[in-house]
Amino acid sequence: MLFRSIEWYRDADTIRTKYFEKNSWLWCERVATRQPDGRLKEAYRYYHENKQLRAVGDTLGDQAIGSWTHYFDNGNKDCAGGFLDNEYHGHWTHWYRNGQKFCEQNWVNGVSDGELTIWAEDGTVIAQGTLKEGKCWDGTFRIPNAESPADQDSDAPTPESFRIERYSDGEIVR
Repeated sequence: MLFRSIEWYRDADTIRTKYFEKNSWLWCERVATRQPDGRLKEAYRYYHENKQLRAVGDTLGDQAIGSWTHYFDNGNKDCAGGFLDNEYHGHWTHWYRNGQKFCEQNWVNGVSDGELTIWAEDGTVIAQGTLKEGKCWDGTFRIPNAESPADQDSDAPTPESFRIERYSDGEIVR
């Protein structure tokens, strides 16, 4: 992508900029505000080529912070959650392209920790449990098969892409 930018407002502490892709569609809007410590806090709005919103969120310095929401090019949400110091933090939700919820999970400083639920595209719960410091702890989980990786181009992985494992206190239940 080749970009051109238009700075459309500037004062001592705020810069508002629009970035356009080479074929003139609006790719990004940015509002940057100088903080007392000298760092820039930037609010971003990214767009798909079809003018649908792609993502909304903030950065401080070069770190993603606060709430971010990403969207599919059809306008449905892709994922939404929070960042702390550029790491996933707090509650995150992911959706299938059709708008059906795919996954909800909790993060602490970039590590999965807490409740996790995964749904099939038809809304059926297919995995549910608790993660502790990024590891399956209690519940039933879908684990990707190394010999049959999920199709990255598909919204819905095939059943043979995963195996089901049950955990209790961090150990596999056989």
